[in-house]
Amino acid sequence: MAVFGGLALLSLIAVAGSCIVSSPSFRQPERGHLALLQLRTEILEAGRCNPESQRLNFSKAVVLQNNLGGFSGDGPAELRFGSVATANGSDVDMVVTSLSKYWPHNMDRNRLIKPVGAINVHANSRVTLEVSFLNATSGEAVEMDPFYFSLHDFSTTSGRQILIAENFDEYNMDGSDRITVMQEQGMAVFTTVPNKKNEPAQLAPRSHMTKILSGRSITLLYPKTSSFNLTLSVVGGIAGRNFFFSGLSNTCSPKSRIL
Repeated sequence: MAVFGGLALLSLIAVAGSCIVSSPSFRQPERGHLALLQLRTEILEAGRCNPESQRLNFSKAVVLQNNLGGFSGDGPAELRFGSVATANGSDVDMVVTSLSKYWPHNMDRNRLIKPVGAINVHANSRVTLEVSFLNATSGEAVEMDPFYFSLHDFSTTSGRQILIAENFDEYNMDGSDRITVMQEQGMAVFTTVPNKKNEPAQLAPRSHMTKILSGRSITLLYPKTSSFNLTLSVVGGIAGRNFFFSGLSNTCSPKSRIL
């Protein structure tokens, strides 16, 4: 399997970084930048998701703290989802904290829309997040068995979404003709591309949740770990985008893509 060179990947990350800052007043990206971000993804070996992986379940989770980046000014600067999994007979909370400046368009959109969670990111901004798993009672770090983490409804509506992920073992994608990926040594940059011209409109109305779960999705398989980092970016638009996430998703099929 061919792997993109280090300079190519670093160049793409640098370009993405030059297009987005932590201020909503930043200029729109230039056309040349978008052309670079539209690099076609390599078709990778097909595979299936592992049904024996540890499950993250947001259907029964609750939001215990909504203060990502300290924006609400109330309590710890974190977004905490209670009881997303169990380990050794105890409930496990998933805690999201920002490792860089975080700029939401609407903090109230950091929430649960069961069975998915959501994090809102302002247009033309990016944030690096640490996702940690803690024992719900003791607060101690929990090393999770290998698990899947999925992001849904990637599109270019109201701004192009970019995901930078690292230290995962494999990924699966749904809608790979609308998501490009550059990868190297456990790191990958996933970027949405515009819809094709004259693409048929949706023939039948869909519920909001059906739209989220059936949209372009990326599922990442992580090894045993108690935390991982993600960088979420929005290029273009004037408001913000929601990044929807869950555990194992329906992208796991014989047509899935694996790193």
